[in-house]
Amino acid sequence: VDDCSLSRQDKVILLSRPVKKAIRSFINALVQFGCITHEVLVLALILLERFLGKSEWKLRSVNWRILLIVSIRIAQKVEGQPVLAVQDMEYLYSLFQAHEFKTLERVYLQILDYDCLINIQDYTQKTREIFTAKSSSRKSTA
Repeated sequence: VDDCSLSRQDKVILLSRPVKKAIRSFINALVQFGCITHEVLVLALILLERFLGKSEWKLRSVNWRILLIVSIRIAQKVEGQPVLAVQDMEYLYSLFQAHEFKTLERVYLQILDYDCLINIQDYTQKTREIFTAKSSSRKSTA
């Protein structure tokens, strides 16, 4: 008997897509507590989409937080804003240690070929997507 085999339910959980409401809540908390600006959020989401498009990674319920945190940190560097400290990253995602964050950030940048510049058209489009979705979700909950 294979003790390491995953149940069907475990596989479903590990391979499931993240819940949009959880992502929104996490992002809203980061903005509310002053960890990120709206500009950094837009850049981070563009970089995350770029990363996912160039890699074999898929956004899953088990990895979206860490990928978003690394995206935010890189976006803060691009924007010239104060960067989330590794200790803050460990607090936000306690399953990773400092050296693992640094390794993931390095691999992330390598997959992007260090291409972190965002053109104004992509930035404008992503901003519209975010704020259109935000206003739509407000209307549906009203």
